[in-house]
Amino acid sequence: MYSWEARKKSQGRSSIDEIHAYQGKYNYEELHQFVQKLCNRINNSYNQEAGKIPILVFKKEKDLLSPLPNERMRDHYKIDHQIVKVTPSNIVR
Repeated sequence: MYSWEARKKSQGRSSIDEIHAYQGKYNYEELHQFVQKLCNRINNSYNQEAGKIPILVFKKEKDLLSPLPNERMRDHYKIDHQIVKVTPSNIVR
């Protein structure tokens, strides 16, 4: 089985660095296109840590995924969050 943790550690940081290098050079549409190209390149290239090509593993494992249960069943696991206001004196720095 392919380790997503391995992929995240090895390529996640380099991807962020690559995006950060172009900070401020693209408008929203150009940035979206750049990130799409970056994702395609990464997902189609050999991952040394995992020893596999991510997109090929995804295609193989995609068929093993089960559909989500119906909404009524999912609601039992839903966590309701309470929004609270935090004063500046309570913030740890």
